[in-house]
Amino acid sequence: MNRPPKQINEPFFGNRKILFSCLQGVGILIITLTVYFTGLHLGYIAEEVRAMTFTTLIISNISVILTNRSWSDNIFKIIATPNKAVLWVAGGAIFFLLLVLNIPFFLSLFQFQKLTLINILICSLAGLTSIIWFEIYKLFKLRKDELL
Repeated sequence: MNRPPKQINEPFFGNRKILFSCLQGVGILIITLTVYFTGLHLGYIAEEVRAMTFTTLIISNISVILTNRSWSDNIFKIIATPNKAVLWVAGGAIFFLLLVLNIPFFLSLFQFQKLTLINILICSLAGLTSIIWFEIYKLFKLRKDELL
């Protein structure tokens, strides 16, 4: 509790936060579409491309949840700081993603194909790249604030 509370008439979401949220959403869209079209271009079957795109979308959203926990700390410090709610949300999302990607009923329901470990790693790396620009922004913002 190092900061004073917000003023009563100050908006909960300012224009800057809304802009960054939109930029994060566009970043996720670009990364997800890149995985989708790259998979199609490389000749993967539709079910595998669909599963890879879905996996990238879920990992990207988890990454954004984690990075948005703090607008000043880097992702490693954020992950090291315990938060039960985030643990439940991220853990639950990963658990259900694993269920969807491994249980034949869900694979058939979503028209997915089981992914290889390499494909899951590619999707995870692609999902994590969706927050790199925001982490760089926080780094420069923190340095700028230290200089003031």
